Amino acid sequence: IPARFAEPGLFQASKLGTYLTLISYSFLHANLTHIVLNVITMLAFGSIAAWRLGLAKFLILSAICSIGGGLLHLASHWGELVPVIGASAVVSGHMAVAVRFLDKRNSFFLARGVSVRSLTPMGIPQILKSQTALVFLGFWVAINLIIGLGGDALGEELSRIAWQAHFGGFIAGFVVFPFLDNRFSRA
Repeated sequence: IPARFAEPGLFQASKLGTYLTLISYSFLHANLTHIVLNVITMLAFGSIAAWRLGLAKFLILSAICSIGGGLLHLASHWGELVPVIGASAVVSGHMAVAVRFLDKRNSFFLARGVSVRSLTPMGIPQILKSQTALVFLGFWVAINLIIGLGGDALGEELSRIAWQAHFGGFIAGFVVFPFLDNRFSRA
């Protein structure tokens, strides 16, 4: 809740408790549908990050993506009583990692059970040349912008989606992954 940061005494929480909400919000969900959607997307995209990084670095990546999503939500709703909940920022960060493996060559290998650990992730120049990655990115950005800019017209349920948190988590995952992945820096 951005108001917690703008007015520190509002919820009578410690500073540490307030800052921990940048991670803890991602464990809360509105309903079963919200949980199921996040779990399914995390299975699809988070598994790539988990296999590539290992458990400890995967958890660090997930926490950083949660913080990135929380900070962008905080910046766009400063001082407001507009809560953000759900693991969508984390899942968006996992999608950012997966994008680095979305070229035709890697898709071919992944479809045949080759470990993501043996693949070379794409850097920004390769992503900009990969039709598969660009189509995925375009689709992802378009959906989030439609929800963000037209959510009220699309219905009450969509207007409550924290699309800013999605972007914050995605950006955090995209930027942080190369620092966590030892093989990326060697490539």
